[in-house]
Amino acid sequence: VEINPAMQAITGWPDRAPTREAVLRWAGGPDAAGRCTLAQVHAVAAGQEARHRAECRFTRTDGRVRWGDVTVTAALGADGRPRTLHVTLDDITARKEADQAAERARAAAEAADRAKGAFLATMMHELRTPMHGVVGVAQLLETAPPGEPLDAERRAYVATLRSCAEHTLALVHEVLE
Repeated sequence: VEINPAMQAITGWPDRAPTREAVLRWAGGPDAAGRCTLAQVHAVAAGQEARHRAECRFTRTDGRVRWGDVTVTAALGADGRPRTLHVTLDDITARKEADQAAERARAAAEAADRAKGAFLATMMHELRTPMHGVVGVAQLLETAPPGEPLDAERRAYVATLRSCAEHTLALVHEVLE
């Protein structure tokens, strides 16, 4: 196995000729979720597939976990059978981290939107209910019992109370919907 300086820098391998076992251990990845499929790499090596490409997680020799875009192709001999494998590796860790950050931001925005909706529903109930009570009482006060008419001053007070309550209720409706 030979690697070029660029792959050496990405993987952290100290030399340009790591052992086959080191390469296979590296290609196995740190977890099943991001593992490069070794069976497909072997299929390329056996000539059963022309090429294999995958995004996978790998662990550098210093222990840092990175994401790579890996492509494996076979160089064919004169007989048409694979002689060597060529592996290209692009470090896509920054892109993956940006994707994960965007997903976390989207989830946070959705949670905030749900919280806002719950808050507004609660506020609608908490503000409208007492305001409907105020409007109702003002209506009752306007309709004096028979034989006890409201004097002009009290009727003006009640009209002002009802008008203010209706205006406040309209504002509550407008703000919360």
